Amino acid sequence: MEPSARCDAFEWQPDMADMAKRSVQLNHLETRIAIHTEDLRNAPQIIGRESVNGVVCNPPYGKQGSVILSQTGAQCLARHETDCTLADIVRASSAILRNQGRLWMVFPATRMLELLDVLRENRLEPKQMRMVCAKLTKAPYLLLVEAVKNAKPMLKWLPPLVVYHEDGTETSE
Repeated sequence: MEPSARCDAFEWQPDMADMAKRSVQLNHLETRIAIHTEDLRNAPQIIGRESVNGVVCNPPYGKQGSVILSQTGAQCLARHETDCTLADIVRASSAILRNQGRLWMVFPATRMLELLDVLRENRLEPKQMRMVCAKLTKAPYLLLVEAVKNAKPMLKWLPPLVVYHEDGTETSE
């Protein structure tokens, strides 16, 4: 991380936020990383509109009303859009990003079109995309996306990230 960089992390589950705070303390990063036990939709009011250069997000993958929910409450909130939707996440990200700020997101490949629609509705132009495949012979299961606020359209596809060789061993990447 850039020596002068400062990060604000939002986690609305108190136990997960507490774990993150302990990790920050153990790594002596209290002056650089702030953990907010707060709904990310409140980020514009907490850290300010158009106040950051970048947002990194790994949102819940399960679309509201379309998947079987996880058993525990914590898993359910982390894995499924129970209350906070993809549109909510992207809207909050766009609100806190400065002009030309970047959003980096990991998302299910099966929901790519929905993601692209929501990004563009919120003035976030997809600039780079990379598919993640378990094996070269398998369809992608994840998508890595970089979007830029108020940018002109032009998408660059990066080579797929292949996690395993055909024999099941991990690739070097």
